[in-house]
Amino acid sequence: MEQTPTNSITTADGLSKFLWWMAAADAATLQECRLDRERYRIIGISVLVTWLFATLAWGYFFSTVINDEIVVAGLAVFFGFAILSIDRSLIAAMSGAGRRQFLPVAFRLFLAVIIGLFISQPVVLMLFQKDIQAQMVLNRQGKLEKFREELDALNAPA
Repeated sequence: MEQTPTNSITTADGLSKFLWWMAAADAATLQECRLDRERYRIIGISVLVTWLFATLAWGYFFSTVINDEIVVAGLAVFFGFAILSIDRSLIAAMSGAGRRQFLPVAFRLFLAVIIGLFISQPVVLMLFQKDIQAQMVLNRQGKLEKFREELDALNAPA
């Protein structure tokens, strides 16, 4: 009698197991419900992408204020892991919240907006650095001209 291979977690590849872990999936549920496996893989991919972007964004942010690359890398990984932990817990809360799923989603969106606003400022400054420096030169020249005019007015014969 030939045995057919079963699709259980023990036969899943390492990437699938990692993505299921990222999605805060219950292994026993996935062992019984074959249809949910792909859904949890997709959720895991979204959490993984969020973690990668958060780590890169925090790394860039800290690189604008700290010159030590090792410290920047450590802080980026630490804060990226903090975002990963928050995201995983919110995903787990969404899957078990029943009818009140909007609360974890609302909190996740609020957190994303706050972090986005906090991280976006250094990116905006980097993108427009040349324009900002050019405007600073023009502002400085305008102030110097105004100061010279006031100085000439004070020193002019009455």
